[in-house]
Amino acid sequence: MTTITDKQPKEATLAPSRQLRPRNKVENPQLSSNSSLLSSKTTTTIQQSSSDSIAQTNPMFDFDITTLKYEQQKDKTTQDLTEQVKKNPTIASYDVIDDVLYKLISRDGAKHIKLPFIPQSMIPNVMAAYHDHPSSGHFGIKRTLYKLKDRYFWPNIMSTITNYIRSCHQCAKFNIRRRKLPGKLHPITPPDGIFEVIGMDF
Repeated sequence: MTTITDKQPKEATLAPSRQLRPRNKVENPQLSSNSSLLSSKTTTTIQQSSSDSIAQTNPMFDFDITTLKYEQQKDKTTQDLTEQVKKNPTIASYDVIDDVLYKLISRDGAKHIKLPFIPQSMIPNVMAAYHDHPSSGHFGIKRTLYKLKDRYFWPNIMSTITNYIRSCHQCAKFNIRRRKLPGKLHPITPPDGIFEVIGMDF
């Protein structure tokens, strides 16, 4: 016996697809403060390390009058010359002011410039500041002399600058030769007979 029912099978209903939504971020004030403190410490450490490396690669030297006076007092040559100037003030090429020795240089005829007399112990620092420092640009002999001649004085300054720049490792490695390379000799074939080659000196 077959029974007929009016009920029809229910259609399968699809569940709505779930969308992933970002969860609400709960910030811990203590954790955020610790992280900001850590980042600030890291930034400070990076800045200190970078500043230390810059200080090592880009040295800045102290050329104040106190340092100059102290170095002159330790240098025997400077002290001997200072005593001579004090005993005989008529020496026109030097002057002593507040126990500091100066060199008198004439520029443009009658103009006199007082240049600090640099002792031997300060010459390497002066040369490093005016040649090796990035702001100095590793200039050549003439341009380095032009920068120093109206600021400082020491005996044989030209030879010191020449030897210092010629022994500079970076200048020898990176400076480009701006002159044409010397050519090779091309000898003339010896003549076989007389009057084949005639030379004339003008």
